[in-house]
Amino acid sequence: MDKHGASELRDYRPQEELCLIMEGYKLEWLPSEIARIKQMYADNWHIQRIALAMKAHQLEIAVAIMYLAERGKIKPRDGGVLGDMVS
Repeated sequence: MDKHGASELRDYRPQEELCLIMEGYKLEWLPSEIARIKQMYADNWHIQRIALAMKAHQLEIAVAIMYLAERGKIKPRDGGVLGDMVS
């Protein structure tokens, strides 16, 4: 199993059709976009405000934040993943 526990999942091949979660969502980011997300997160922007600034869906921003948190690139903040209320 790899560091993130995914290798066992990759080896699983079901007999039925898979449902691809998040199909159609943007899950690839440029380093400059990640830097912007990290800064807005650090500034405690609400996730909806980050999504508007990045022209992205809130779920895409949430996945990016979870990815960064799992790798220790960001720390917990007041308001959690959502951040401050939208202003």
